[in-house]
Amino acid sequence: MGEAYDIIAALMRYVFLLLLLYFVVTLIIRSVSEYRYLKQAQRILQLSIRYIEILSPERYKGIIFRLSEKNTLGTAEDADIRLFRSMLKPHHARIDLQKGEYRFSTKKKRHCEINGQPVIRKWTALADRDTVWVEDVCFVCRKNKTEVEEDV
Repeated sequence: MGEAYDIIAALMRYVFLLLLLYFVVTLIIRSVSEYRYLKQAQRILQLSIRYIEILSPERYKGIIFRLSEKNTLGTAEDADIRLFRSMLKPHHARIDLQKGEYRFSTKKKRHCEINGQPVIRKWTALADRDTVWVEDVCFVCRKNKTEVEEDV
């Protein structure tokens, strides 16, 4: 009787330790997941831009464009951000609202830089005060139009 009791007691200790380990691991996984969601939400809040201000070429300097859900940058008549006297292609690049943030995209062979770094991903998120170079065009991203007016 005493031997059976010892075996059951040892078994129950291991079951208890396994359950405790399971709950700790589950808690850690949920915490990491929630932390990622929180960081993603904070990033989306920081990335919420609404305007771009043209810095270069000189003839367009200071022009402010309000971003809509889908924006085409180029020289075409139907481009949302039209800079017809520039080195841009008719539909050179796009700035689209995706999952709560504006993302920049261009074709692979077209050289673009965001904050001095070449764009290597298909879609790159834009944040407030990001500086974007596309051919001879440079613009800065803004959250609020009041910031644009204060900086000018």
